[in-house]
Amino acid sequence: MNHLFTYTLRLADNALVLGQRLSEWTGHGPFLEEDLALTNIALDTFGTATSLLEYAAQVENKGRDADALAYLRNDRHFLMPK
Repeated sequence: MNHLFTYTLRLADNALVLGQRLSEWTGHGPFLEEDLALTNIALDTFGTATSLLEYAAQVENKGRDADALAYLRNDRHFLMPK
């Protein structure tokens, strides 16, 4: 496996999972401003994940796109930082 692809995918998976975890807290903040801020941070994290997944798909060059890398893999194939 290409080292650049693995590294980029590891960063993308981390951002994707972090964005999902942050979005779970939407609506649970004690104040509206804090809730909106956390939601915006989650959206920024999803944007980072999308950019990294698109780049990883280009590096891999096997015809998969960002959505395929994000959502069409088994949970055991996600690469988290060590």
